[in-house]
Amino acid sequence: MSGWPKIQFLTRVQDLNYLLSGAQHLVFRLRKSMTIKELILQEIENIPENLLQEVLDFIQFLQVKHQPEILETMLLSESSLRKDWLRTEEEEAWQDL
Repeated sequence: MSGWPKIQFLTRVQDLNYLLSGAQHLVFRLRKSMTIKELILQEIENIPENLLQEVLDFIQFLQVKHQPEILETMLLSESSLRKDWLRTEEEEAWQDL
């Protein structure tokens, strides 16, 4: 880089910045025309494999969260099931998982 004149380097950086801003604008316009579902699917395509289970868990959580009768049943069941969950036998059965 020391062999390049400073003005030529700045021009190249400015050109690169111009190209990047144009590309960002194009991506923004494309994304703006996509539906939310399409954007989510596009993001899922790019997510690392090791995070997919977490994404699935979150989607399922949202589905349950927005179905009040299921959420209410789960909350009501928790207190009655708690006595079984806290038994020593249960702790021993699940300790290796």
